[in-house]
Amino acid sequence: MAVGRTQEQAAYEKLTTLSSGGQTLGNILPKVEQFVFYLGIGVCIIFIILAGYQYFFGEDSSSKTNTQNAQKTLTYAVVAFIILLLLRVIFIIIARIFGFNFNPTSITK
Repeated sequence: MAVGRTQEQAAYEKLTTLSSGGQTLGNILPKVEQFVFYLGIGVCIIFIILAGYQYFFGEDSSSKTNTQNAQKTLTYAVVAFIILLLLRVIFIIIARIFGFNFNPTSITK
């Protein structure tokens, strides 16, 4: 251990120099989080459209199971969307605690 460095600084340097293809862990995690977030948003949108389709075409049936299924699908899609937003906020908080430079606008650079 070099003179003047604390154990926390040494541990931080080791953590930030973990590399995968020349990229540090602090650069990879936001990219993975962003990919999963946008993929999840896309899936939520697809299920919201599917619920609307089920609801629109389920009204004509004599049983209300299609309408109930549409309501369940819409509820699950909205809950999944809220969970995705909460996970994004939690990720940002954890990234800041560990000192990762998490700037969503600069991830694509």
